[in-house]
Amino acid sequence: TTGVSYVSKLTAHISPQPVSNANTSKNYAGELTNTSLWGAPYKQSYSCASQTVLVLTEELQVQLGPVQVQAFSVPVGDYGQVVNCQVDSNPFLLPTIIGATAVGLVLVAVLTYLVVRDRRVRGYERI
Repeated sequence: TTGVSYVSKLTAHISPQPVSNANTSKNYAGELTNTSLWGAPYKQSYSCASQTVLVLTEELQVQLGPVQVQAFSVPVGDYGQVVNCQVDSNPFLLPTIIGATAVGLVLVAVLTYLVVRDRRVRGYERI
């Protein structure tokens, strides 16, 4: 088989311990369906070092990371070839965004300076 395996349904039931003896704990349940989580081809594993937040309900969000899963044919003691998540596959994305923002701010500052400087020259001409 050469298809891609993935998680299509995720169910969670969480019962946190009460903060004190006077408080009773609230149970949380949620389900994520019709999705394609952590897809990887046969004999390969899905890996994501970044944090992943799964929203199951308004009250229940599950934060995972790092994650590595493999559906079938897991070699003894190790995973198969790794398929990285999209966030991990482009490590320069965040520095590129920060750099572009910094350049934009510097450009706005220089243009503002030039506009303000030209306004001060108006008035009487020097002789």
